[in-house]
Amino acid sequence: MGGNGEKEENGETLARVEHCRGAGNVLEAKLIRYPPHWCRWTGEESSYYTFLVTGPDEPSREHPVEGEYIHWLIGNIKGDKILQEKEYIYEYIGPDPKKGTGKHRVVYLVFKQPDGKLKFDEPRLNDSTRENPRRKNFSCGKFAKKYNLGDPVAANFLYVEWGLNKSRVIPPWSMGGKVTLPTHPDYVWDPEENMPWFLSKKDLEKPVTPEPF
Repeated sequence: MGGNGEKEENGETLARVEHCRGAGNVLEAKLIRYPPHWCRWTGEESSYYTFLVTGPDEPSREHPVEGEYIHWLIGNIKGDKILQEKEYIYEYIGPDPKKGTGKHRVVYLVFKQPDGKLKFDEPRLNDSTRENPRRKNFSCGKFAKKYNLGDPVAANFLYVEWGLNKSRVIPPWSMGGKVTLPTHPDYVWDPEENMPWFLSKKDLEKPVTPEPF
């Protein structure tokens, strides 16, 4: 077993995602405009997995007429890390909550592919397809049933909200292909993961109390 997930008291596996600190933290949407550089879960190196990032609160939690919105869809991930062998089905598009619509959930789901490597028949969507109707009213449940994925083996979530922030956001993988820690307040180094966390030091100093999902 990979040992990279965290077991909660109820026995469910919490996926470790670069953007999440535990579960239920709140970020400005601009801080996750780029996809997470890494996500890990307790998995088997010889198995294949599907990873989805979905937003059920579009355009707002009170009126989710476009939810679920699928932000990212990757299949045929070999092992327990998205840095390994994988197949992009829908490229990443970050959440874009409008001012005054409150907090939006962003949900990260990992499914094990019990039938091994799959042939996905969905049309591929790149990162310029925000308004594509295939991204709106997506159903993780129907997708999982279509490919016999069963229940998620790992999950996590956070909240995003509209916010005006004048600081620039620099993805760590944009500097010559090397994963280095930028001298930028939106990153802190996690010695346990040997990776930068895509959060501000100011936010990490605050205790995070997850809200009801």
